[in-house]
Parts: sequence; structure tokens; C-alpha cells
Amino acid sequence: MTLLVAQNLNASSNAFASAVMAGDAAWIREEVSRLVATGVDALDLCLSSVAPDVETESTLLDRVAQLAESVSALPLFLDSSRAQVLLRSSWPRRCPPVLNSVAVDEWPKRRKELRLPEQSGVRWVVQLRRGRTLPVGLADRLTWTQLLVDAMHSAGISFEEVWVDPVTLPWGEDFDAGDDLLRFVEVCGHRWPGLRTLLAVGNLSWGHPGRARLHREWILRLKEHGAQDFLLDPTEPGVVDLARR
Repeated sequence: MTLLVAQNLNASSNAFASAVMAGDAAWIREEVSRLVATGVDALDLCLSSVAPDVETESTLLDRVAQLAESVSALPLFLDSSRAQVLLRSSWPRRCPPVLNSVAVDEWPKRRKELRLPEQSGVRWVVQLRRGRTLPVGLADRLTWTQLLVDAMHSAGISFEEVWVDPVTLPWGEDFDAGDDLLRFVEVCGHRWPGLRTLLAVGNLSWGHPGRARLHREWILRLKEHGAQDFLLDPTEPGVVDLARR
């Protein structure tokens, strides 16, 4: 079953950042309601770009999460590159959150640090990077995914607890440059059945004109290679229906 996560509650959006910094609760609730009405399955919350430190980001993320939970029962993807922010903001929540994202080499440690009971239902997006090092090509992505799978098996963790973020880059219309990503999605589905990938569609078009058109084209290509789950802007015309086909 396809999972669609709305990317819009991200402080890289000037309108959202302004509402957060002004404490405009009404605007944030209205935006959450607008996104819920598109039919998405979850909401991604990211405040990193307006928070200079862990304390500020944790406070802002928790505040926005509470506002979102006041008008929606959808699961929240709490999104930060700072692991401590994820650990501070993860509990208690209206429903078990997804922590997005932790580097593949840090995930076992961060999961232990959270110290939540197994029945808590908290899940993770694990990004295929090691520290700040991003993957170079298909080989890195496959090798690092195997490291994650081995760690999951050692801890007795099922694939249902984790999404793999294979790192999408701003390739724009250059599908050849993104071929390693497309191949990874396909190989991953065959090599590790049941292990899901989460593709950040918006990253693929960063800095390019005609972004909505590019998103639709990339979604079609990714789905042809077996992708199911996407982080996207559900307000773009036709994108939700296309991703669910």
C-alpha cells in the first residue's frame, strides 16, 4: 500500500517559517487541515532551518506537533538532522511518530537511546549516509542498506519499523544522473522484500523551473522501478492520484 507524506510543514517554506516564528497557531492549524484534505497519509514536520540549536528546534518542533495533533489524527514524521531533537520530541505524541531521519551508522545507537518500550510503535526513517558522507552511486547504497538490514536482524527488528531514505539529489530533468537511484529502488525491492523506501520527491527538482511537472515525471519513473512511498507536496495538481496508481 502506498504511503504519501506531505512535505509542506517545512521551515524552508517562507510562509510556514513566518507562521512558526510569529506563533501564528491559526495559520498552522489551517495549513494542516488543508493538507489533510488532500488525502495524504502522514505529515512531515521540519523546523531545522529556523532553529540554531537543539533546544530551540526541540521546542519549536514540539509546539508545531501539538498544533498539528489538535486538528489531525494523521501520523507525524518528525524531521531533523539532529538526533537529539528527534529523541526529545518523539514522546508523548497523539499517535506513535516516525523519526526522520538518522544516519545508517547511527541508527542502532539512537534507537537504544530512545528507551521506549517495544510496543510504543515509534518507527524510523534511516538515511543512507554515514555521518555527513552521502552515498556515491548504487554500490554505496546497497552496501549501506545491507549494514542496516544486518543491524535490524541482530536486534530482532522487523522491516515494518523502518523506511530507507536512499538520498535524492536535485537531478532535475537528468534521469541518467538519477539512474543509480532508480536502480537502487528496483534492486532493493528484490533483494530485501518488505523493506520500504521513502523518496523525497521535492529534492529531485530543487532549483529547477517547472517543479510540479518534474515531480510527476519522477514519480512515474520511480513507480516503474517499484517505489511506493513518497514525501511530496500533495497540493500540486494530480500528484496524489498519480502516486496512488
